Amino acid sequence: MKHIYRNICLFIVDVRRVFGNNTLEYVKNLCLGQIDYLARLPTPLLIYLVSFLELEDVASLAQTSKQFYEVCNNDSLWERIYEVHCDTVTDEMKSLAEQLGWKKMFFTNKLQLQVQLRRQRIKSPDGEGRNGDTFITD
Repeated sequence: MKHIYRNICLFIVDVRRVFGNNTLEYVKNLCLGQIDYLARLPTPLLIYLVSFLELEDVASLAQTSKQFYEVCNNDSLWERIYEVHCDTVTDEMKSLAEQLGWKKMFFTNKLQLQVQLRRQRIKSPDGEGRNGDTFITD
């Protein structure tokens, strides 16, 4: 029995030395049946799931791990959130979001967005030919 215990201890030391403590802890948790299934989901599925959370919950989730920080700040997530919370998303607004990012676009107030859309229209080569304004409404 001592021989088995000694081999296990040597194995643990070798795993820690070669792969690091995080991998050792991960393997130990797997052996104990403690698996974080949510963290193992593909990013597009996580983005889809997170898009149903309240904004406060998205902010809280972003603080739990590096992976969830990246998911909660992903532009695809904020595009989905923007489309859910805003009535219409025009091509002009999509173009502005490509420049600003969907998260910034979401948190920028409507008056500021009107100004930025107008500036973008003036800068664009075909801005002269556009009629009417794009208004952002609730």
